Amino acid sequence: MPYNSPATQSTGAVATAAWANSVKAALDFLANPPACRVSRGSVQSIPHTTATTLIFDGTESFDTDSMHSPATNPERITFNTAGLYLVTLQFQMETANDYDFVDAHVCRNAVLTGEIIPGGYASIDANGLPVVNLSGTYKFAAGDYITAYVYQRNTTSVARNVRYLADHGPIFTATWIGTGNAS
Repeated sequence: MPYNSPATQSTGAVATAAWANSVKAALDFLANPPACRVSRGSVQSIPHTTATTLIFDGTESFDTDSMHSPATNPERITFNTAGLYLVTLQFQMETANDYDFVDAHVCRNAVLTGEIIPGGYASIDANGLPVVNLSGTYKFAAGDYITAYVYQRNTTSVARNVRYLADHGPIFTATWIGTGNAS
């Protein structure tokens, strides 16, 4: 259900029940906006030098607008309500000391050139643990969806796993933050 701003009332006008109901509906929407937080339930192998879609087939911590299905298109978060959203992606790759780089992208409607959060290069700590934390805001139409892609390259040319950490990732989120309309 889209957000509907209540009509402006004139000074001295009598507030009607319909207007009060529209205010309540708007407040109810703002108290529980469209949002989801999904995770993966196991490791996922990422081939050497191949952009790979992350699959989020694990837990849905919350999904207030039927934005994700672990069974149907589990790689997607679909926007049923148009608006401006904050999107995040967090994951860790398995530890190794031979990564050239690891990067991730969040794309709209499965178009790699439609990156909404491009080039999220991993920070790799002294122990060889690549960690990716991406976030950004983007305006979506109802029916748009997002997917996350991971790319890794290492000097031994082998596949590496996105780690599974119970309750900690990988995690993909989208939260409605406004209509995105000009005021």
